[in-house]
Amino acid sequence: MEDEKRNVYIELTQGFAAMKEELAEENPIRAAGYGMIGDIYGQAAEASERGDPVAWISFGVPPEIFLAMDIVPICDVALGILGSFPGVVQGYVDLANELVPDYICSTNRLPLGLALAGDIPHPDVLVVQNNPCDSIMGTDPAISRYFGLPFYGISTPYTDSEAGYQYVASEMKKAVLWLEEHTGRKMDIDRLREVMKHSNRAHEVLLKLNKLAMKVPCPFAMRESQLDYVLFLHIAGKPELVDFLEGVYKDTQDRIAGKTPLPIEEKLRLVWTYAMPAYDPVGGIFDWLEEEHGAINIIYMNNNIIVEPTEDLSDYDSIMKALAKKSLAMPMSRECRGPMESWLNSSLDMVRDYKADGAVFAGHAGCKANWAVAKLVKDAIQEQYGVPTVNIELDFIDSRLTPTDELIKRFDDFLPLVAEAKKKRTQG
Repeated sequence: MEDEKRNVYIELTQGFAAMKEELAEENPIRAAGYGMIGDIYGQAAEASERGDPVAWISFGVPPEIFLAMDIVPICDVALGILGSFPGVVQGYVDLANELVPDYICSTNRLPLGLALAGDIPHPDVLVVQNNPCDSIMGTDPAISRYFGLPFYGISTPYTDSEAGYQYVASEMKKAVLWLEEHTGRKMDIDRLREVMKHSNRAHEVLLKLNKLAMKVPCPFAMRESQLDYVLFLHIAGKPELVDFLEGVYKDTQDRIAGKTPLPIEEKLRLVWTYAMPAYDPVGGIFDWLEEEHGAINIIYMNNNIIVEPTEDLSDYDSIMKALAKKSLAMPMSRECRGPMESWLNSSLDMVRDYKADGAVFAGHAGCKANWAVAKLVKDAIQEQYGVPTVNIELDFIDSRLTPTDELIKRFDDFLPLVAEAKKKRTQG
């Protein structure tokens, strides 16, 4: 009998609903976040079924624009969370090699492989920024050309400046006109302003949560918050994200006040200066680090969202400029778009602000630029703060390169160095 046609949007919805149910008793507030991620893909499946527009977007493209136009935004690279489900991504990643080289980042090859397999509805449009890496520009245009899908590229500058913000704002205004032409949906300034109010509040609460995570001991672990980035990529601008974050903030305050227990007995504090293994999001390496070593994982680069709320929502120009600044400040756009100092300074800030005892550079095999300067960043962290750093090569979504067992071996060697360095700093 012929296999039933797959729809990965639906599988993601069901998979994250199961995660929500599994975590509901242990941490009902954080469990709700998993349900919200599932809902994102459920809404994409429903929109595709109805014939409503769905846009695939890249990292820094603001979802607020699409939410204000009633277009469902899906960050195609964020489909890498399929790596949460063992054995799912490998076939798609390999299939994409038919069209693009295998040295292209797997998180970019995955959506191409899904489209080639026909296991995901094709988007109606693709809107992509030319950062943070060449892999994006090597795959999204290929998807567009191969399947005949409308594609719009937003150009961004190498460094930040007032002129650069104005330039990106103009690029986004052109993208809006292009979206209106290709989707039939119109931009409503009042709707955009309402979306921005919710986005502002979400970023405001997240900044306060970041401050709480800097406390010693840390009141929550990265295994609880690591998928918040996915939420901001898709629904920054929706009121349910605000409600979720406010619930998390209150729960975190209760932990600090001693009303509810802290996640672990903290002995060591780790920050991840780049990404983390998306193939091991619940349990796995993070639970092992905490349970076996008391090593709490506080934050990683993609979750280090430091976007400030927009003060001026008075007119379209001010809002688009604010979204331009946001797009350049979002994780990966901020660190990987320009000179190596962007990532270096961000890494040093994370180590200092979150009072790290150890730093982890989980370098993706496809991120050539960051590997080129990984040793320089490692040395700078050691020299400025006396904090050891381990450089580990892995694939964010494909466990074949560095399985969890191999990660455990690396940390078994690394953590005694972290503990010894912390002892020296404390005594000195």
